Amino acid sequence: MPTPTRWASALWAFLDADYHRRPHAALMGQTPRRGYLEGLPRLPAPLSAAQLAKALEVSVTRRVRNDCTFDLSGTTYEVDGRHLAGKRVTVIVDGLTDRPLRATWQDQALRFGPCDPVKNCHRKRGTAAAEADTSTSTAGAAAASSPFDPVAALLQKAREVSDE
Repeated sequence: MPTPTRWASALWAFLDADYHRRPHAALMGQTPRRGYLEGLPRLPAPLSAAQLAKALEVSVTRRVRNDCTFDLSGTTYEVDGRHLAGKRVTVIVDGLTDRPLRATWQDQALRFGPCDPVKNCHRKRGTAAAEADTSTSTAGAAAASSPFDPVAALLQKAREVSDE
């Protein structure tokens, strides 16, 4: 008795050599292969890497706490700007890796990064000196400190190409 792999091989050989190349009454005498090939030009063009990366972005809203932090996927992030306490910010997240890409408030880009709880509790907020002394960085720097992720690297490269 043939193994399942041999049955599958025989079925695919039959479909390719005979079934798809023979005219069918249900297709008004057309072959399934010709119908498939004629339908290809109507398909949308494949997405570029940059378009795919953009399509995989997810927008989430988070409320900034009084200490200028918010949580996302179990990680606490800190935003620059005391005026954001109590406000809702929009965070754009990579849909595959759950890494934050950028944050905005009223369509204005925000600086944010992983929160260091010790520095956060001693941080002076609201002065230009404190803003310059802050240890927060962009989400890209946070991603660089994590282990290599090939999917995230390809998506990041596609985003950099689209920004240029």
